[in-house]
Amino acid sequence: MSQTRDRSDSIGATRAPQACSSCRKQKRKCDKVLPTCGLCVRMSRACDYTDASTTPTADDFLNLRQKVEELEDRLGRSRSHSTRSVSRSRLASGFTSSPASSNQGVNILPTLGSSIQQPATSFPAVFFLDSNAFDFARLSIPRPQLSVPPDILSIFEDGAAVQAAVETYFATVHTWLPIVSKKRLSQYLTNSNAEPNEDLLLLYLCMKLVTDILPDNAPSAQTQLYLTSKQFYFMVESKGIFSLQLMQAAILLATYEVGHAIYPAAYLSVGHCARLGHALGIHNKKNALFMIGRVSSWTESEERRRVWWAVILLDRYVNLGNHGHPLATDDPNRDDYLPVGDALWDQGEMQANSPLYVSTSTSNPAAPYARTCQAANLMGHVIRHVNDRTLDLTFRFQEAAQLDRTVRAFSAILPQDIPFDSTFPDANLMCTPMALAYSSLLSIYDLYSCTDHNMEHAGVAGDNPMQEIAINGLKTYGQEVLRFAGVLRNMFQANGTDAASPLVCDCLYQAAATMAWLMRETNSVEYGQAMTGIKNTLRIIAGRWRVAGEFPYQ
Repeated sequence: MSQTRDRSDSIGATRAPQACSSCRKQKRKCDKVLPTCGLCVRMSRACDYTDASTTPTADDFLNLRQKVEELEDRLGRSRSHSTRSVSRSRLASGFTSSPASSNQGVNILPTLGSSIQQPATSFPAVFFLDSNAFDFARLSIPRPQLSVPPDILSIFEDGAAVQAAVETYFATVHTWLPIVSKKRLSQYLTNSNAEPNEDLLLLYLCMKLVTDILPDNAPSAQTQLYLTSKQFYFMVESKGIFSLQLMQAAILLATYEVGHAIYPAAYLSVGHCARLGHALGIHNKKNALFMIGRVSSWTESEERRRVWWAVILLDRYVNLGNHGHPLATDDPNRDDYLPVGDALWDQGEMQANSPLYVSTSTSNPAAPYARTCQAANLMGHVIRHVNDRTLDLTFRFQEAAQLDRTVRAFSAILPQDIPFDSTFPDANLMCTPMALAYSSLLSIYDLYSCTDHNMEHAGVAGDNPMQEIAINGLKTYGQEVLRFAGVLRNMFQANGTDAASPLVCDCLYQAAATMAWLMRETNSVEYGQAMTGIKNTLRIIAGRWRVAGEFPYQ
């Protein structure tokens, strides 16, 4: 950046009367230096100052109409006080500064009130009415300009507080849900002096939300910060501002709702994430029409992949205990890529290793988030099996046995990647895939363990060859989850629960309910002690995620 300024100053008055064609086309600021502007020098491309008049296109008219609507909107919503603004450079300085403590919270109690209004949108409806016509005409989606309410902007005035929220996010939630690129976020902040985009502000708001620890005396998880985040999300989306940052913000909002058992909002928000991903086109990069354009780098491509896998993960998780409802996302294709190594992606380094596909054997080594995606894929097959009431009985039992063998083999492989021991520094990275595998197994066993109760609803009568497997599985994996709960408890007592994943809670609840059932059936004190041990772990997690305290115990 400094080299560009030095170059501009040295040339002095040798400037073109207008921006070069490349900068005009990309709507980028041009320093107009002759013979080549600074941006074209950095991009190593030809710089053309030719003033070639062109016939206005459909995009030109759309942009003009958008600007007119924006002016009318601003005039209609003018206020007596001036709106405060925050520059990207100020956010960037906060991103690179070192706060006194990364645990310091941001004092956020904004009330949007009348500043939230139903915004107009200039989104071209033809994108959905006739996507072929949209693509054939090479139309584009203009990016609207949104007047960010001052209550939202005030949140980001303290650069050190923003830095603290970002660092806390990457040290906690990012360890088990790595969907935001550290490298791209840093570059985005420091690459331009323009005002920060609305969707970037929204993403920051949701990063702060999902890392906030609720006080024990808080009456509800629907805090002012949560309500503000939801309102601002609605404002940005309603205006027609669609981007990967909007998608990431939606996922973090849904994660917060899942973690604090804010239902039915959590279930509906996850479904909305699926629809939003479909609209953006990130669910199928081969055939879908992209609302947000093609990827420009390997890091961006990987980021989109990780975002869509997160939607698949949440979609399956919210349907674990909510039987009979269809999934909002399809099962991944066998040739779909799994995420690459988490550490290298965070650094923005391309891997030379062979890529992992959905069809790749789970015996191959994989990074923690790739393991989470594999577990989510297996969970999807289990959920579809549990919900399917039309399968032939023979095939149904065969499929159940195959799912049991596959998930058991997967759960046995996970400790080979990272030793699952509370004394091992990275053991927390494998908690989520391990918990998802246990949840899948216990869901299968719960369906087939009791013929009179469950199987009649599945349309199965008579001999049940899966019953013995299911009963033994409940006993075996109930004990496995008990050991898992002990490792979690030791880990949380040593390191705290800030980095805990709420997705571990379902398997703990299912195992506790299993132990309660076995205790009633056998009158064994051992099962009662096991149930108490698992419940104690859930109580610890409840200090971080309130869903752990919402399960009904039998």
